[in-house]
Amino acid sequence: MRDARAWSLGVFIVLLPVSVEIPASSDSGDVGRGGETRVTVMAGAGHYALIDRGCYNEILATHPHEFREVAAEAQHRFGGGLTLGVRAGSLEDHSQERILDQTVYPPRESLAIRQVSNRYVSPWVGVEGKSMGAGIGWMNSEVPLGNQTQNWAGEFVPTFHLRFGSLDRVYFKISYLENLPMYSSGGLVDLGFGLHPFKRSDVYFGLGAGGPFDGFGVALRLEQRIADHLALSARGRLGGSGGESQSGLALGFTYVSTPPIDVERRSGPTVPMGSAWGLAPRERPKAKPPAPVDSLPPPE
Repeated sequence: MRDARAWSLGVFIVLLPVSVEIPASSDSGDVGRGGETRVTVMAGAGHYALIDRGCYNEILATHPHEFREVAAEAQHRFGGGLTLGVRAGSLEDHSQERILDQTVYPPRESLAIRQVSNRYVSPWVGVEGKSMGAGIGWMNSEVPLGNQTQNWAGEFVPTFHLRFGSLDRVYFKISYLENLPMYSSGGLVDLGFGLHPFKRSDVYFGLGAGGPFDGFGVALRLEQRIADHLALSARGRLGGSGGESQSGLALGFTYVSTPPIDVERRSGPTVPMGSAWGLAPRERPKAKPPAPVDSLPPPE
């Protein structure tokens, strides 16, 4: 019953932004005054290993795992910066374990395949300003995420993120339980820098930590607009530990309700959050002065 209530709330929050969206004006001078909706759908896969270590950090054994996952997120930012969103995903984890079969004599080892399925939902609320953003939410999952020892199943676990800096230039961000998808884009904890080098591109690089991976990994992300309202999203984690890969890769698409705006990069007044929130707010272009009109010759 608790899971049913959680999924019902998630569906309600997904539909809420669509019902309250304020269409953005096509005039670049009005960008940022209305709301903006983003919907992302991604699928990922990867490999990690649990490492058994001795008293001197020596490697005693490794336990490889393969995972596959799908995830989606919908969020809506109102004109004042208030943002509502929800993330949800499904995970499949496969591993092989050697067990001692004592049903035969003499006992012998056999290989057993273990599969764990998990689903989670995470509503959140935040405020996304031009130079700073923050959000907080909660997550409910069927089984513990990231092979954690604490039993998260059926419990509400807090999530959060903090951002410092402008999305249109360079920013620093730290997040907990907000990666999408959860494993293949970094792990449970993520911190790094993002920048907006081109009109249609956003790049992010940082460190991913926490379960299910052993040690730190490099988190890389790219969002590339392939149409006015559609972006190709690629996210990944690169790492290794104990001679085992601790990496993942995810691909997907993002719908953005407002198109990018072609403006010059120069100092001057800016519009709040712009048409590419997430793909960065942009500066308002300075108006060009009207061309001079030649005076008429005096009458003869």
